[in-house]
Amino acid sequence: GSGTLSARQYYRLDDYLPADVVRVYREEFGITRDLYDWQVQALGAHLEKPRVLQGCNFVFSAPTSAGKTIVYEILALRRLISTNKPFMLVLPTVALCQQKAETLDLLLASESINKKVKRFFGGVNSRGAYIEKDTGALVCTIEKANQLVGRMMEEQSLGELGALVVDELHMVADDDRGYLLELLLTKVRFSTATMETSTDPNDEDDAEDDFSLREDVQVIGMSATMPNVGQVAQWLGARLFVTDFRPVPLTEFVKEGRYLWDPHKQERVRLLEP
Repeated sequence: GSGTLSARQYYRLDDYLPADVVRVYREEFGITRDLYDWQVQALGAHLEKPRVLQGCNFVFSAPTSAGKTIVYEILALRRLISTNKPFMLVLPTVALCQQKAETLDLLLASESINKKVKRFFGGVNSRGAYIEKDTGALVCTIEKANQLVGRMMEEQSLGELGALVVDELHMVADDDRGYLLELLLTKVRFSTATMETSTDPNDEDDAEDDFSLREDVQVIGMSATMPNVGQVAQWLGARLFVTDFRPVPLTEFVKEGRYLWDPHKQERVRLLEP
C-alpha cells in the first residue's frame, strides 16, 4: 500500500513537530511556508508504513538549496522526542558545526524538548560524559564523530544514541576524509546490524515486517548530487529518495564567441556586451 497524498495533508510543520518547536522555526528562523512536495514525499507520512518516520535508515539526495535541512531536522527532532535519545549530527566543517549547534540550541530549548547541545568540533569539547540526562544532540566534525563512536562502541553505549545524521554524505568520495566517514558509518552499521530486520526498506509491500519503532540507531544521510547514492543506501540498508527539485530552476546556456545559446532549443538567446 503506497498511500496517497490528500490535499495539503502533511504539508505543515505542525503535522510533524510540537507547536512550541514550530514557533521557534517561525519566530527565530522565519520559516512560515509549507513543505515542498518532495519533502512531504521523502518523509512519507502518507504511506501505509511510514518507515522513515518510524526509524528506518534513510538516504536522500537533492540539489543544493532544495531544502534538505528541514527534512533531516524534522526526522532528528522527532526521533529525539519519540525515543528520548539524543542524535549525533556530523558535518564536514567547523563553521557549519558552529552554525548548526546555535540553531539546535534554540530548537532544543523549547519546552516540549528541553535538552542541551553538546559540541565536539575544532578545539571545542563539551565537558562531562558524551551523553548526559539533558543531552539532546551531539554536533561533531567527521573526525570527532569517528573518535566518539569508536569510544562508545568500546563502552557499548552506542545504543544511547537515537540517530546518526550525516550531512554532505557525498564526502564519502572525498580523497582526504572520505575513509573516515566510511569508517564511522561502518562502525554504526555493524554495531546495529545485530538488531536488524532482514526486509528491504524500499519494498512497500513487505508483509513479513511490522516495522514498529526501531530501537537501534537510525542512520540518516543526505547529499547533494552523488553518482553512487544508490549503492550507499543499499550498503546502509536504507530507504532511498532522490529528487532534482530546485526552488529556482537552473538554466544552462552555452557561450560561443559573444553569443549565448540555449542548447535545448538550439537558438541564440542574446549577444553579450563586451
